[in-house]
Amino acid sequence: MSFTPSPRQQAIFDHVVQPASSSLIVEAVAGSGKTTTLVELLKLLPADPDSILPPAVLFLAFNKLIAETLAARCPKNVLCKTFHSLGLAALSASLPKRPQIEARKVPKIVFEMTEKDNPDVAAIIKLVSLAKGSLLLPDSSDSLWEDIIRHYDVQLEEPRQSLRIAKRALEKSNNDLLQIDFDDMLYLAVLRRAPFQRYDYIMVDEAQDTNDIQIEMLRLMTTAKTKFVFVGDPHQAIYGFRGANADAMDRIKSAFSCTTLPLDISYRCAKAVVRKAQEYVRHIQPSNSAPEGQCQTLSKYHEGHFQPGSAILCRNTAPVVGFAYQLLKRNIRCLIRGRDIGAQLCGVIKKMRADSIDCLIDRLGEWRAREVQRAANDQNESAIERIHDQHECLTFFIEQLPEDRRTVDTLLNRIVALFTDDENKGVVTLSTVHKAKGLEWDEVFILDGPKLMPSKFAKLPWQQAQERNLIYVAITRAKQSLYYINSNTWQEVEPEAEINPIEERRAEVGDDGLVM
Repeated sequence: MSFTPSPRQQAIFDHVVQPASSSLIVEAVAGSGKTTTLVELLKLLPADPDSILPPAVLFLAFNKLIAETLAARCPKNVLCKTFHSLGLAALSASLPKRPQIEARKVPKIVFEMTEKDNPDVAAIIKLVSLAKGSLLLPDSSDSLWEDIIRHYDVQLEEPRQSLRIAKRALEKSNNDLLQIDFDDMLYLAVLRRAPFQRYDYIMVDEAQDTNDIQIEMLRLMTTAKTKFVFVGDPHQAIYGFRGANADAMDRIKSAFSCTTLPLDISYRCAKAVVRKAQEYVRHIQPSNSAPEGQCQTLSKYHEGHFQPGSAILCRNTAPVVGFAYQLLKRNIRCLIRGRDIGAQLCGVIKKMRADSIDCLIDRLGEWRAREVQRAANDQNESAIERIHDQHECLTFFIEQLPEDRRTVDTLLNRIVALFTDDENKGVVTLSTVHKAKGLEWDEVFILDGPKLMPSKFAKLPWQQAQERNLIYVAITRAKQSLYYINSNTWQEVEPEAEINPIEERRAEVGDDGLVM
């Protein structure tokens, strides 16, 4: 099929192909066809008039899967990579011997430096990783390290001693160039000023999720003639808590003197969904050909409302776990996205060192009280929210254990079984909004939305902005239908009753537009 660009796309193409034009930021709303825009743009990039070779083009994708998918659609002169794969190649070229990838490099170092029962081991490992992402050195001032501890909510029971261990661990990690971990692929490549290839054009997708170390990498890949195209949506910036710059797009614009052009029409979302999204991002527009769709509040719901292939999204994890058990009790197959979330919950359990469920319950209660008090002393509101959420999640799991299998091992196995990152369209998917970023479903239910979003624990301006972004991200995961629901408002139906959820929803809509 031939491609006909929209006026917005044509304006982007015209800007980039002009030899004297500036680098460009494309602000792309959710579902605006940014990937297609970039792929078609790649076919138009002009070569250097002083060279007979095609232009050297780099496309930086958000993850490996996206990079591999794009590579099949792009011209042969375009290199599709992630920041990490580029960093690894450059770092390897700077060393006499190619390093081995060792994901447990830092954990092994920390284990060697700490006592077996040190409660801060996991936090120290996390702190070293965050230090690498922030380009800190072992001899960076304590105040810089403490800024990271506060910003990223690193919980340390013995802060001074653990900070010393973290600094020594980073130093030992930096001295070991025979083994590198995932963080080293960026950190050591920038630190050592590794020999990056230079490019005529560099495309960066999901630019709102970049951080300082990635911007520094881009500087190492540029020439005086390099032109950038950054594509992202500042209103989908939701990863500030894990290292992305909350103001990444503004920093990029300043660092590379960019012009800004819009992609403001959503081809994903139905018109009713876009109208709801406009309450948070005014400039998003629906496609003229988009269906009307629907956006409603369900005051009551039953099992017939939740069909395979639909999604239930929530700000916090605990309500997701509770709702998953409600679905399972009604024989509705479901999964929860986020294998790493399950691993974190298991980590809390193992940290309690409990040999029975009753002992675990007691220790979890003590742990919550202690950690909430510590977070309150530090005025760390996000930590308080996370601690309560984790405790509530574990309580849900414990309450569902069968009487004849109330063991810690059974609890751990059940958590691992329910959390996954595997795609399965034959089930109902439950997810936090963070884990749903980049995904879409025909039908989306937002669980406890007004109650939990924005979070009452978001106090700083950047946190409040990202909470608003989170609501926008949740809304724009829906392609056709968006429903707001609250926990525990089930309407029980007779088992033999035949349910046609689509027709039933139409019949339930009252004059006020709410489903009764």
